Amino acid sequence: MANSSRRVIQVVSHGPSCFDGVVAAATVARFYQGHRVLPILAANGESDQKIQALRPKSNGEGDEVWITDLSWNSTATGEHLRSLADAGVSVYWIDHHRSAVSRADAPEFKVPFRGKVLSERYSAARLTFNFLKRRAPKAAGSAARMKAFERFFPIVELADDHDRWVKRLPASADWALAIQTLGGAQAYREILRLDEPIMTARLKAALEQGRAAMAEDQLPLTKAGSGAWSCRVVWGRPVLAFGGQARVEKCDVGEAFAGVRGSHARQQSSGQNRPYRHSWTWVGVKSRQV
Repeated sequence: MANSSRRVIQVVSHGPSCFDGVVAAATVARFYQGHRVLPILAANGESDQKIQALRPKSNGEGDEVWITDLSWNSTATGEHLRSLADAGVSVYWIDHHRSAVSRADAPEFKVPFRGKVLSERYSAARLTFNFLKRRAPKAAGSAARMKAFERFFPIVELADDHDRWVKRLPASADWALAIQTLGGAQAYREILRLDEPIMTARLKAALEQGRAAMAEDQLPLTKAGSGAWSCRVVWGRPVLAFGGQARVEKCDVGEAFAGVRGSHARQQSSGQNRPYRHSWTWVGVKSRQV
């Protein structure tokens, strides 16, 4: 956690407003409290670019790169990470997405990681917390710092509950909405201030703004084929509907639906009845089959 020299920790995590990605980055920052932590929240399509832009910040001595809740596609990205490792940078990768787990042996992932966890068991935030907790006894640091890190777990648990759709913690949906509304970078800073799962004034204001955006019964999105996609509030949660029939999966909504304006909600398979879960961020719509 802390040692005689101040480390530089670069964290590339899923963003720009992903609850799990933001909390995963904040978990690394909480563990390295007192060191210089530089978070980068990247959308799926930005991961190669953001990772390839990383450079050692202190001649590679004590530098670390963490990639959480995110993977990449280019072999050039893997080559860049290998060059960082050769320069003395410790590279860590933690992800829970099936797209990463199923490709673990792909050429782009042939990197001498200092630590790697690929598992669908938990969200990336919880996998990161568990990994760092196991590592803590080997790291120099005070008992007080370790306790401060462990106090962060209830926030990690909220992210895990929401990201895996466990829905055991009713408040997790509110936290996700607040973070999506506020935006990942500001939400990251607010979350780092917390010692317990009680929202700051700024997070509370973002939550109310998000709720107000969802209060309207129906917001039209785009035309698709013979019908229209729309977002309706059902049982207090937004669902994506096509042609007026709420037959598709739940969705998380960004600030005032800003992320979906002008975007196309598309059925990304030939089977018309195959459900997709949609979550919206500032940059548009992303979908994954469930």
